[in-house]
Amino acid sequence: MGEYDRLLSKLEGLARGIHVSGGMTSPPSRRILLDSLRFSESNAGIPGSHPELLEAHYYLVSQSSTWLFGRVYPGVYTSGGTEGNILALLAAREDGRRRVLYPETAHYSIVKAARLLGMEAVEIPVGERLDPSVEAVEEHAGPDAVLVLTHGTTETGHVDNVPLLARTACGKGAIVHLDAAYSGPFARFFAPAKTPSGLDGCVRTITLDIHKLPPAPAPAGLLLVYDRGLVEKLTWSPGYLPSPQPGLLGTRPGWSLVAAALTLAWVNDTGGPAWFARRAMENTWTLYRLLVEEGPFDAVHPPETPLFCITHPRVSEILEEAGRHGYRLYTCPRFGGIRVTVAQPPDQVLLETLLRAGRYA
Repeated sequence: MGEYDRLLSKLEGLARGIHVSGGMTSPPSRRILLDSLRFSESNAGIPGSHPELLEAHYYLVSQSSTWLFGRVYPGVYTSGGTEGNILALLAAREDGRRRVLYPETAHYSIVKAARLLGMEAVEIPVGERLDPSVEAVEEHAGPDAVLVLTHGTTETGHVDNVPLLARTACGKGAIVHLDAAYSGPFARFFAPAKTPSGLDGCVRTITLDIHKLPPAPAPAGLLLVYDRGLVEKLTWSPGYLPSPQPGLLGTRPGWSLVAAALTLAWVNDTGGPAWFARRAMENTWTLYRLLVEEGPFDAVHPPETPLFCITHPRVSEILEEAGRHGYRLYTCPRFGGIRVTVAQPPDQVLLETLLRAGRYA
């Protein structure tokens, strides 16, 4: 056996029998994966050399923004939410903003981005229901600030009240970036009352991930912006490349851009974004009822997106029991609970394991 086969055998052995649950990516569609891998030699870092990538990018941007807002906005393909958030704050800094206001429930990439960009990070407290303090936003907002809000937080799936908080911040001269990495292009179908009607001089940018919900493979994200001038600020033109290079990364996989576009086409063919979002939330509420309303767990709050956090007095014992059955579960550390992400019907073996462990732990 050569080194290739030895290494592959070892990797397959480590992965065998292990099921990861609560992560932010899902098993991709085999059809989409195989069809997109035909474009594995193309480089999304130099899209001008690959007309197929320009077509995939246009489809990805136009479909995502139309699903969200009913019109097409400019956009930049990214590797995921972190790159999208860094790019959005870079655009804000180029516009003269030097402070980043963020709720304490925001994704860690916001503080990372502020540190990378030399911007001051100001934490906004949240209340018992996880809503960011309107008073704190009003106190700290100003012409030098960008407020980051979240549509589906990483630990609980909570959606910030974007229209209310955006009005408050922009009334003080700030601008807003919306991190909708988890909700993705389905955001308005999950929480329409908390979703902005469009991008403008107030809510200027929104980060989306396509790979957070099946059947898209990772990496695939998108940053939508209200004005093409922001795209130009996030694009570089190296003299040795045949086309400008958008985003932070240089070489990046073109096949995953094609996969993201094919995923949106599949959703359109299958039932459309409203159908997909409704099905995801129906599956989420089914699992929530079984675990929380009829089961032994509590929840931080009811689902707003296909993600919620369950709690139990003996979480560590439940995690150990799940591990004995081959499951590695993600947690929501802030609340001492277990993170549940849902899009497909629930894994029946895992569900039975959690219910049994929760009742007898």
